[in-house]
Amino acid sequence: QLKSTLNIGGYGNQGGVSGNYLFMGVEKSSAGFVVVDVTSKTAPTLQTTLNVGDSVHAVVVSGNYAYIGTNDDDTGFQVVSIQTPLSPTVVGSLDVEEEVDAIALQGIFAFIGTEEDDEGGFQVVNITTPSQPTFVTELDVGGEVQDVAIAGDYAYAAVDTQNGGLAAIDELDKMTSED
Repeated sequence: QLKSTLNIGGYGNQGGVSGNYLFMGVEKSSAGFVVVDVTSKTAPTLQTTLNVGDSVHAVVVSGNYAYIGTNDDDTGFQVVSIQTPLSPTVVGSLDVEEEVDAIALQGIFAFIGTEEDDEGGFQVVNITTPSQPTFVTELDVGGEVQDVAIAGDYAYAAVDTQNGGLAAIDELDKMTSED
C-alpha cells in the first residue's frame, strides 16, 4: 500500500540507495540530482539537490560514488562523490557525445546506454579513477539504449528500435581489455 509521496520538483527517474539515503535523478533542467533521507520509510524527506547542468536519467550507486547519466550531450556521464551524502559533489565527467539513459557497473567498468549516433548506443567506460573516467570502446546496437543489464560476460541492452528491442552483447571481457 502507498505510504507517502514526496514532491522532488519534477518527475523522478532512476535512483540508487546507500545507507539511509536515496540518490535520484529528476527530469528538471538544472538540479537534476536529489538526495532524499529515507530513514523514515513512511516520511522520506528531500535533503538537498545538486545542479549537474541538466536532467538526470540514470543513477547507479557504488561505494562512495553515484554514477549518473544526464541529458547533456557534452557531459552525459558524470561521477558524483556521495561520501558526504548531504554535500554531493561532481568529481568527474566524460563527454560521450550523447545523452546517457542507462548505466550498469561491473568491476572497474561502467556500461552505458546512450542515444543512437553514427557509432553506437552502447559504450564502455573505465571508472578505475572516478575523477577521470575514460572511454574504452563502443558498439552500434541499432538504436537508443534505454536500459543495460550485465550477467557475467554478457550485456543485455533494451534498445528503442523498430527492429527487435533487445541487444545481447557477448564477450565483454574482450571489449574491456585495454591492450
